[in-house]
Amino acid sequence: MRKRPGLLKAHMRPPPDLSPEPINPPASAEKPPVNDAAQDTGEGSVAEGAIDPSLLAIGLGALLLFSYGMVKK
Repeated sequence: MRKRPGLLKAHMRPPPDLSPEPINPPASAEKPPVNDAAQDTGEGSVAEGAIDPSLLAIGLGALLLFSYGMVKK
């Protein structure tokens, strides 16, 4: 009795003796500990003066150009 050919050619088939091994996540994938909400001071995490005025101007300019383009159509 002849064996029916499979979809993969003989050189493309994986060896039958391989067993799956678990992959350990990298150390950088660990999440930092979360603070308790009861310990929150309410001051936020943004440092004083963290908003750059030039970035604010670029954002507002982009918003104006986008809105002008939407009105123009």
